[in-house]
Amino acid sequence: MKNDTLDRQNSFLRACAMLSLLYLHLALSFTWIPNLYGIWPIAVTEPSINLTGLASLLNLFGLLLFFILSGYSIRKNALAHEHYLLQKVKQNSSRFLMYYVLLSLVFYLLLSVSKLRFLAFDECTFLASFYHLWFLAALAVFQLLLAFVRQFYKSRLENLRIPLVIPLIIHAVGLFLQGGVFLKTPTQLDSSTLLSIGVYFFWFLYGFTLSHGPFRLSKPFSLVRLFLGVGLVGLYFLAKTALIFSWHFGFFWKLFSSVLDPLTFLAALQFCFWLFEKFAKRQQPRPVNQLQTFMQRYQLPIYVFQIPLIFVLISIFEQFGAPFFTTDQKLNTTPNWEESLYTWGLFHLLLFVFSAGLVLLWRYHQQKTPHSRE
Repeated sequence: MKNDTLDRQNSFLRACAMLSLLYLHLALSFTWIPNLYGIWPIAVTEPSINLTGLASLLNLFGLLLFFILSGYSIRKNALAHEHYLLQKVKQNSSRFLMYYVLLSLVFYLLLSVSKLRFLAFDECTFLASFYHLWFLAALAVFQLLLAFVRQFYKSRLENLRIPLVIPLIIHAVGLFLQGGVFLKTPTQLDSSTLLSIGVYFFWFLYGFTLSHGPFRLSKPFSLVRLFLGVGLVGLYFLAKTALIFSWHFGFFWKLFSSVLDPLTFLAALQFCFWLFEKFAKRQQPRPVNQLQTFMQRYQLPIYVFQIPLIFVLISIFEQFGAPFFTTDQKLNTTPNWEESLYTWGLFHLLLFVFSAGLVLLWRYHQQKTPHSRE
């Protein structure tokens, strides 16, 4: 019973991580984030500072939780079976290559249609990017490193325990060295994105050393901790805003933001645990079991092909006069405090279309799943 509850909890957390990253992608075109150019190709002309903060939080929560769960989920089989880690390396490498080829073809066709001609090879700059598939390549490398260590130091790896403070400190230092706003996305490899990968590796390794599931704070959830968490998120948004708008005392804000970043993740994680407890008290495991099979079947295809669909929808919006631009056209733009109603309207329209698609896919999954009709 305990293992069943733990499995359902991990499925719930994995779904939270995936949904965070999916809705992050929906928000990116409406944000202003330093050095976003080259990571995300199109943005609205009047970005929202509030959506910028939301995107930063979703990126933080989704990626850290994903890598912790990825490390934890392979621990048992990795220690029990000699070749399991190499099989995972092969699996993730194959997935990366397959989806890289598919996405390259999709982007080539979309851009060719938009220009009404076939692109020349030197125009295919997107080929130098890992797209949003970089996490598959990172996982393959992490698993390969573990396979090497297991080959020679299995007993040490099995007994390895990493205190939570270690990834917290490494995360804070890595973020500080990158400017304090957010960890740079490794869509391309350079010195700064390699630093991000190093941070994610320690979260992955921390998850791998957890023998009893994702960590929990010792005290039960309470209103006091809820208010503390809300206050922490408020300070998180304040620190990010100070860095984006280049307020005075920049070193202080960068240090403050870097320390707050992983702590805010812990606060958000505890809120997810509280939500799971609310579902678990209803003693209705079936919806969570359905969610588990749904995520196993559809999460990667949804994640991979969501971004091309977002660009198609934005292109349709542009045809009706929506004010978007390619991000390499306005490298010197600065944010402002004004929240455009038009920006929020476009964001909610995109949000509605994507959410409706997820609901339709969920209903299709329920109809095709045998136990959903019991």
